[in-house]
Amino acid sequence: MNQRLNLNIPQNNTFLLPRDILAAADRLIGMKFGMGTLDDMNHLKNKRIRSVADLLQDQFGLALVRLENVVRGTICGAIRHKLIPTPQNLVTSTPLTTTYESFFGLHPLSQVLDRTNPLTQIVHGRKLSYLGPGGLTGRTANFRIRDIHPSHYGRICPIDTSEGINVGLIGSLAIHARIVPLSRSEKCIVGTGLERQVALDSGVPAIADHEGKIISTDTDKIILSGNGDALGIPLGQILADGAATVGGELALGKNVLVAYMPWEGYNFEDAVLISERLVYEDIYTSFHIRKYEIQTHVTSQGPERITNEIPHLEAHLLRNLDKNGIVMLGSWVETGDILVGKLTPQVAKESSYAPEDRLLRAILGIQVSTSKETCLKLPIGGRGRVIDVRWVQKKGGSSYNPETIRVYISQKREIKVGDKVAGRHGNKGIISKILPRQDMPYLQDGRPVDMVFNPLGVPSRMNVGQLFECSLGLAGSLLDRHYRIAPFDERYEQEASRKLVFSELYQATRQEVLGTTIIGGTIPKPEDAPESFRLLVRELRSLALELNHFLVSEKNFQINRKEA
Repeated sequence: MNQRLNLNIPQNNTFLLPRDILAAADRLIGMKFGMGTLDDMNHLKNKRIRSVADLLQDQFGLALVRLENVVRGTICGAIRHKLIPTPQNLVTSTPLTTTYESFFGLHPLSQVLDRTNPLTQIVHGRKLSYLGPGGLTGRTANFRIRDIHPSHYGRICPIDTSEGINVGLIGSLAIHARIVPLSRSEKCIVGTGLERQVALDSGVPAIADHEGKIISTDTDKIILSGNGDALGIPLGQILADGAATVGGELALGKNVLVAYMPWEGYNFEDAVLISERLVYEDIYTSFHIRKYEIQTHVTSQGPERITNEIPHLEAHLLRNLDKNGIVMLGSWVETGDILVGKLTPQVAKESSYAPEDRLLRAILGIQVSTSKETCLKLPIGGRGRVIDVRWVQKKGGSSYNPETIRVYISQKREIKVGDKVAGRHGNKGIISKILPRQDMPYLQDGRPVDMVFNPLGVPSRMNVGQLFECSLGLAGSLLDRHYRIAPFDERYEQEASRKLVFSELYQATRQEVLGTTIIGGTIPKPEDAPESFRLLVRELRSLALELNHFLVSEKNFQINRKEA
């Protein structure tokens, strides 16, 4: 305020003074006559982020207002009935509970956390949105707000935003955010240097918060003593990795041997060929856990029942149910199998009664009720093994939702035709064919490659960085080294990337002779070779990563290339 309005008011004064109003009016009048410039409303320094804490604080204030109304109503009712109110009757936690339950369940900005991998949790938790209560809408936001501003550089990703009417209104981070963790991941050979920090920020690995000695470990917990004994674990040591971390670093994918070359037209455009080794050895196999739940209610005809006696259903559909009507742990279930047997009571029409039921109604006046089958069935694409069953019963038995049954099923998904492959440099493709190992291109020492990419994917995307990454990755695989290189490392030295790659490749030549890739037998004369063999063929040790794709076996991967 003092700097903008040319004032000299003490910093400890937090109230507006008459001098502030006069100075602000004087500045606005001066701008009317061309003296001074207006602030850029789209600059980040002129915006304020309403964090989650601000939203929770607003809800707490709303809960206090509701509590005040409840207390006033209770006092008025007690006075009206000539009763003495007690503190237990006046103050209740119901307004606070209902307010926060409504906020987390119905607020437009409240979403279920995406737990695909550690980086996804960070990206989802740090999204910036103009939408929501008190914000803009997709129809009222103009182009200036949606556009990229120079102040976003290094802070907000200009690429990862929503499509359609909300484009530019939602921003986030963007790297590896849709990659599915594999069953056995390994570190990438060439990284960006942020893998460890991303893993630590996500909170996935368990870290020692004090020095001590491990005295007990099991599948649920690690007990660390800090009573002054011999120190075996230093402060900050990684105690346990998560599903997508290795050694405390983000590890998504596998290092596989890749070649850039055309192959019988099967890798036309952005198609990708893979070896059957990736399937048989579970290189890209991942496990997914799906949750299915069912709720029981109290209807006007009576409560719903959980049972294993379901009429009009084939016996093989009920083979996995126990005596309570719930699927047993460890059962293998297929599409259409019953996970939870449930019957909902209903009153049938007169025409649907059997003759004996009509006689009972006519003589004794008995109302015969029938039940409708409302079981929880396994949907299409959900086959797997039951790993957990939880029966949640609320205390007191609410008439609306007395109990909930959740069934967790583990699915093993292997790589297959139709899965998506993507690289760090925008090169993506779909797996078109899975070849036997003997049909894959092989090196001079007889090693078959694991993937074949179209070489036209390199010049079409005009990114030479992937060639440096490929070459350095191959050298690292031969020398058993890992590299962490930040983008734009030319700021350290002119031609820094080229010098590093060439020096590592020179050392790698002493380990193994590097040559071109050949298919089938040897070629007697270079001039007799087909035109495709004259292309530059590269042997790559690539890091392929699985991504989420909208298929029944949704897998995609990301590749880091290395050339020979």
